[in-house]
Amino acid sequence: MRAKGFTLLEMMIAMAILCGALTWLVVGMSRNIQAENHAKLMTTATFLAREKMVDFEDDLYTKGFTEFAENPPCELDAKQFPRFSCKIIVDKVELPSAEQIQSVLTKAKDAQSTLGGGDDKKLPPAATNSAPGSPLTAGAGALASQFGIIKDVLEQGIRRITVQVMWKEGRADRDLSLVAYYTDVRKVDQAIQIAGQAPPGAPPPGGTTGGGGTGTKVGP
Repeated sequence: MRAKGFTLLEMMIAMAILCGALTWLVVGMSRNIQAENHAKLMTTATFLAREKMVDFEDDLYTKGFTEFAENPPCELDAKQFPRFSCKIIVDKVELPSAEQIQSVLTKAKDAQSTLGGGDDKKLPPAATNSAPGSPLTAGAGALASQFGIIKDVLEQGIRRITVQVMWKEGRADRDLSLVAYYTDVRKVDQAIQIAGQAPPGAPPPGGTTGGGGTGTKVGP
């Protein structure tokens, strides 16, 4: 009578199945650990970015935009957050010029005329109100005459603040950016006072009517 047991081939097949199962188990656990670690680092970076944004907001209300001609320094506690670093970027908001806005309005009017077939009778009431001499046209003309002053006020009083937090995650470089827009009320009041003191018909401070401002574009 033949003794019962496992042959060498059966043992090899069982070991192959066990090795495959253990491999997938280890890979799954490793991915879960990496995902959990990434989530922790992202959460930490988010809180650090918000903290630096709040600190900068406090400095902004105390000093104003004049103290931030260059990008302010950004430092983190090296003992608590050894793998993290940060930087703060202050950008001046650049608004479109009067010529660009006029070009857009002209194209919109041409498109409206094309859709209406060139006949004012076929245009909706809102379109006929934009004819020459209508209140809408008069309001647009008044806005265009003051656009240079408004543009200068907004560009002097608004800044885009970007707080970027960088860290190493394994061999990969990671970063997180937090963007916010802030207004310096003192700067806006100063620009309004200067604009109000200018003689009628004079160009707004900082350039001619509709002149473009300077600024630096920052990627996402």
